[in-house]
Amino acid sequence: MGDRAIEQTLNAMARAQSEAPREGLRHRIEHCGICPADLQARVHGQRIVPIVQPAFFWEFGDGYIANYGQVRADTMFPARSLLARGVPVAGSSDAPVTRQAPLLGIEQALTRATSDGQVCGPDERVDLTAAIRMHTINGAFASFEESLKGSLEPGKLADLVVLGEDLTRVPAREIRQVPVAMTVSGGRVVYEA
Repeated sequence: MGDRAIEQTLNAMARAQSEAPREGLRHRIEHCGICPADLQARVHGQRIVPIVQPAFFWEFGDGYIANYGQVRADTMFPARSLLARGVPVAGSSDAPVTRQAPLLGIEQALTRATSDGQVCGPDERVDLTAAIRMHTINGAFASFEESLKGSLEPGKLADLVVLGEDLTRVPAREIRQVPVAMTVSGGRVVYEA
């Protein structure tokens, strides 16, 4: 999760690719945590798919600030900067480490707020569309499943939720509280409120 671990991982991936080159890889870095600009450039250049956990800000953000300092905490999970470079950032809950509720992850991608109300890296907050894409189509891309899931299109799995409110009209800090009205899995309604 730290910058040294990310650098070591990038070095190992670059070495493996130079010794045994392969096309079409989607190497991932789970917990692409402390990732300053120099490592972001390498993630982009090596075509790595970073898997970030925005919900960690709510769960662990106060500890990040206390233990790493505000400056380093601000560089954690730099979704906005990576997306601006054209990197397909995928959002993850890392359940069972944190709650698996996707709406919490989407909320935290927008707010990056800790449970005490501090903010880790306000410049790395993303907009609602980016947050939803991180948790849907980008996640599917990370596992080579974008032709199967991640968006609503003919021929794809019909896995979706219908929410009780329009997320574009809900304050960012209240997204996790939006009720799920219906869940559809494989084209079948499996839950109705």
